[in-house]
Amino acid sequence: LAIGRVVRGSVKAGQELFVLGEHEKTKGNVKKLFVFEGLKRVAVEGAAAGEVVAIAGLEDATIGDTICDRED
Repeated sequence: LAIGRVVRGSVKAGQELFVLGEHEKTKGNVKKLFVFEGLKRVAVEGAAAGEVVAIAGLEDATIGDTICDRED
């Protein structure tokens, strides 16, 4: 799971995203999307800016990577 805050825009389940690492750019799809309610993870279809999310399906994401939409 990749965990982080949505800084701008939104993210949806099934959306294609890019993981920008230090030396490479890889593509992935949001297989499942979760938000946090207290200590619980709750599955959702979408999340907006400001929400902390957990994204399943981005196997290449590591600490410090940027995850962005294909249009960015």
